[in-house]
Amino acid sequence: VQLVSLAVDSSGEVVCAGSMEPFEVYVWALQTGKLLDILSGHQGPVSCLSFDSVSGHLASGSWDKTVKVWDVYRNEVQETFEHPSEVLCLSFRPDGKQLCAGTLQGMLHLWEV
Repeated sequence: VQLVSLAVDSSGEVVCAGSMEPFEVYVWALQTGKLLDILSGHQGPVSCLSFDSVSGHLASGSWDKTVKVWDVYRNEVQETFEHPSEVLCLSFRPDGKQLCAGTLQGMLHLWEV
């Protein structure tokens, strides 16, 4: 597994890494190093990850042209946002109300979350 993206939650308890192939997000407990879960659903490499410090949700961006917002504690996708090209980077607004994603076409997309 080749890991290509990384995010740590604001509490410092969970670290997530996105992989090139298979197209999954791995969730570990930072203190123990134990693998807690594997989040599946993307159809391309997971190029970027970001935690929302308010809700604790994780956003994952992929070359499959989507951003998925996850509840990592329930292994559930809360929302999926479609984009016109591959997603390369993303970040939550500090108040957690918006998510910004940058794509290979050089465009920024703002989403209400």
